[in-house]
Amino acid sequence: MGHGVEPVTEAAGLGSGGVPFLVGLCSRVFGLGDGAPPAEVRGVTVQRDTADTRTATVRWSPSAGATAYVVRFGVAPDKLYTDIQVDDVTTLTTNALNRGVRYYFTVDAISAAGVARGTAVVSH
Repeated sequence: MGHGVEPVTEAAGLGSGGVPFLVGLCSRVFGLGDGAPPAEVRGVTVQRDTADTRTATVRWSPSAGATAYVVRFGVAPDKLYTDIQVDDVTTLTTNALNRGVRYYFTVDAISAAGVARGTAVVSH
């Protein structure tokens, strides 16, 4: 299984054609494991592709204790509504941006013991 919030479903029965139907959806959450949560991510940088400004590469220094990272970004420092989770890497390239729009980025470190929310917000 991967890291992050993972849907867990239970089939309640079989619908027409033998297809299972669901009655509930719950999520796996972080922060209940043993040990200390990961350290805060440092050294976040963003480089926007000059040939195609829809693309940006985000880099950061590894966080002690992290098993995965969540890169959050948006159009204002308090509106980081888009996120992408990555495992075991410290670089993410995304082409999910709009041309001519300034974006703000931060990186959270996650492990079974907790989440270290990124506090440094970098714009580009």
